[in-house]
Amino acid sequence: MSKSEIYNDITNAIVAHLESINLDDYEAPFGSLCEFGLPHNPTTESNYSGVNIVNLWVSQFSKGYSSARWATFNQWKKLGGKVRKGEKSTPIIFYKTRLIKDTNEQGEEDEKSIPMLKMHRVFNLDQIEGIELESQSAKELTNLVDRIALADEFCKNTGAKIIENGRKAFYQPSTDSITMPAPELFNDTKTATATENFYSVLFHELTHWSGGKSRLNRDLKGLKQNKSAYAFEELIAELGAAFLCPKFNIGQFARKDHAQYIASWLKVMKDDPKFVFKASAAANNAVAYLEGLQSDMSEAA
Repeated sequence: MSKSEIYNDITNAIVAHLESINLDDYEAPFGSLCEFGLPHNPTTESNYSGVNIVNLWVSQFSKGYSSARWATFNQWKKLGGKVRKGEKSTPIIFYKTRLIKDTNEQGEEDEKSIPMLKMHRVFNLDQIEGIELESQSAKELTNLVDRIALADEFCKNTGAKIIENGRKAFYQPSTDSITMPAPELFNDTKTATATENFYSVLFHELTHWSGGKSRLNRDLKGLKQNKSAYAFEELIAELGAAFLCPKFNIGQFARKDHAQYIASWLKVMKDDPKFVFKASAAANNAVAYLEGLQSDMSEAA
């Protein structure tokens, strides 16, 4: 499969999911997906990352799988399982570094590392027979009070300036601060409590904050005047929140402006199949940055 076919196939699956969302119901674009928990590989004991998270979520949702565990044919075989006859795989991507020789401006031979896009095919646990794994129910791990306490600690450990004032949530680059409505102004929704919704929105704003000039340095100036750049940054923030919510087993908040965002994302995705790949990579970097601040704070303490 060519690079362009990989980009198109994965993007088309994500587009189909976004198009299925009821825009009149203020449904979070990835809210029904992040409830599954992060896609996990039981052989490597690690979570998938970047666009693979979104793609595996979409596949799990569309095919009705109950498990968030995914592995290749051979990985399941090593665990003693067997892919059922007729089952279809789901593609995932990864980048493999390839060293190539080059000549620099001084005429000296040099080596360059070039990232090469590769594809693997994985199967969900529900497609496997002859194997039983322990239940992976994320919300059973801790009760709501504990989950919220962990989310609150995570947000505080970032060191971000967070002001609870007003009725809108936003990150202001000029003051490098996040403004949030007070927690009591949030309401319960179908998928989350009011408190969960508060932290879901704060995760969104912290993802914006991670792109500040002194941090990951994404270009956040003049976004309101550049519709495509604004849509891209909003997708990064929404994916960042979607990647963070399952880590604390909390639901994702459905904002009233999601319908507007989804329409703009769909337009760009159809024109540029790499759009969601780039946004997912940026969101993944943002989450990794925020997680890195947790260890920094622990060492400081």
